[in-house]
Amino acid sequence: MVAEPLSRVVRPPEINDLVKITLGGVEDPDGTRFASEVPTRVEDLTRDRRTGKPLEYRLAAPWFSGDLEEPSEGTECALQWVTPRGLCRLPCAFEAVEGTAGVRVWRVRVTGPVVRDERRRFVRVPWAVPVELQVCHDLDRVSGAARRRAEESGVRPLLTGLPESVEGQAINFSEGGLRCLSPEPALPEGLPLVVRFTLDDHHFEAAAFVVWSVSQHGSPAVVASPRSEPAGKEGSGKERAGKEPAG
Repeated sequence: MVAEPLSRVVRPPEINDLVKITLGGVEDPDGTRFASEVPTRVEDLTRDRRTGKPLEYRLAAPWFSGDLEEPSEGTECALQWVTPRGLCRLPCAFEAVEGTAGVRVWRVRVTGPVVRDERRRFVRVPWAVPVELQVCHDLDRVSGAARRRAEESGVRPLLTGLPESVEGQAINFSEGGLRCLSPEPALPEGLPLVVRFTLDDHHFEAAAFVVWSVSQHGSPAVVASPRSEPAGKEGSGKERAGKEPAG
């Protein structure tokens, strides 16, 4: 028995449905390449006259933390919603901003079939907090694994052009890392970092590395993968700052 494609058994979003929209691709099960997830509503849609499948959606214009400008035409995005079969995504591409009956909407074009989100390894929690990303310029002082990752990613020749540290704004945390927005240029993947931030009067400092960084809709989105604990305690992130973080 051959199972039906997911797009045949899962109803795509309809007008007035509440969904979330993300910016980025749909290939990473941990959602690493998503700059954010924000709720929106389907205001209108265009269907294929022959098959009835959605071709374009018009969504109440979402707001992303750190937005300075609209995404460029063709930017990957995805609609996300919950179904009886689990969390599903519909890959799309941003087309334009429009005004419909006084409502500002995003027009997005469907680019692929519905895909189901597999269970993520880590739960992400939205949390806005200032962070400092200290760049590790001396690769000889980081762990062997961190140094190998940096060398394999071609980081060494780029170090001279990088600042000592970067100030940013975290937008979500998980056990596997944090995502933040920064006004600085995008940092190279594999770059070793020391991440510092404060939560509820507890200061955290942890070794980390850049998983993904790109200039996107106005601000670079940086994803760092640290293991963090309150500074000043035995076995704290501060004491482990030169050790390899768990991925």
